[in-house]
Amino acid sequence: MALFEYELLVERGRFSRSADALLDGLSDQFGLRLSDCPFNSIIDRARRFAWTRDPFDRLIVANAMADGARLVTADQTILANFADAVW
Repeated sequence: MALFEYELLVERGRFSRSADALLDGLSDQFGLRLSDCPFNSIIDRARRFAWTRDPFDRLIVANAMADGARLVTADQTILANFADAVW
């Protein structure tokens, strides 16, 4: 979901590097990999969040929770509401 949101930002001109190139670079540099968590598990968790109306934020946080992963973000709303978010 994060890559999808990033690609939309590329289309709007906010970034020039494609989502695939970003993922390749992060994978090479940090070992980042895509989640294999079933999407229905992510949706089930995301439905419980009332602290944001942003569907991308809900899905990204729910995915991190489902994977037991930390989430790197500058988003102040996520940082205030998700204990495993860092920046």
